[in-house]
Amino acid sequence: MMIADLPFLGVGLNYEPPMHDQYLAHYDEIDYLELPTDAFLLRMQWDDEDGRTAWRDRAVEIAGAFPVVAHGIRMGLADAAPYRTSYLDRLEPFLDLIDPVWFSDHLDQGSVSDGAQRTELMHGIPIAFTAEQAQAVRCNMQTVTDRVRRPLLVENTWYDYMIKIPGAMDEPEFVRQVLDGTDHGLLLDLTNTWINAQNYGFDVDAWLAAAPLDRVVELHVAGGELRTRGPKAGTWHDSHSRPVPEQVWALVADVVAAAPVRAITLEWSNDVPPMPELLGHLSRARQLLHASPFYQNKHVAAPEGISHVTPGNAVRHR
Repeated sequence: MMIADLPFLGVGLNYEPPMHDQYLAHYDEIDYLELPTDAFLLRMQWDDEDGRTAWRDRAVEIAGAFPVVAHGIRMGLADAAPYRTSYLDRLEPFLDLIDPVWFSDHLDQGSVSDGAQRTELMHGIPIAFTAEQAQAVRCNMQTVTDRVRRPLLVENTWYDYMIKIPGAMDEPEFVRQVLDGTDHGLLLDLTNTWINAQNYGFDVDAWLAAAPLDRVVELHVAGGELRTRGPKAGTWHDSHSRPVPEQVWALVADVVAAAPVRAITLEWSNDVPPMPELLGHLSRARQLLHASPFYQNKHVAAPEGISHVTPGNAVRHR
């Protein structure tokens, strides 16, 4: 399926295992769920047989009740060649199991190599924004989608440090070069963008003006924390543990007015509040999304196995 043909999903939550039953109980108030690819892959690989079965059953139950998208942190789209096809050996069957509308991961490096052995990292690390790196990402994206055959989105990252190389481009131009000539989409994390702007002193509005907003499919929003101790005191951390800042909601309004946004995901992974607070955030996101020109003007056909009444209504597996 082409990125332009992807359906409108609405507003959703990232999946947290302790909230499993609450998601099901609030089925009619959540348009979709975003499943954490690597959390499931790790548990389905390393747990005992009963544990693996339980995690598989959780995934199947959620994917049977909601439309789902899959989001990872260990794909390593910026890895040096050759790409780790061993990761795809684990990823592909999981995506076949849950049948997500799309899947996504970050523009970062997920493994390191000494030339003889490659070691996977538990979380991606920042990269330099160079033309050579953009080409490597494009090659890796092609390898992934040639194997998986599903729509892929790439996400801009929060970086706790930056790799500065003479002649490197700005991040929006890097993202544009990564996507040029491909049919992959952009998962625009507005909290990442806002936090990076606070920590590194760039103009977030100028960043967005230079970014390829026409390629945006999904938005991530979350709340971070201002660190008060240690060497990073005075900087923001993308902790997914607080309400979405007003400044980020303002960015959401700007972006949905300019980009064909199909989904907004609230990420709340730590210090998760009661469901009514999460649903309040979803209601605010839904109001903004429903005011967008894309919602108002474009009816997008749902993929096989998913039905919907009008754009913006929750699409549901039947």
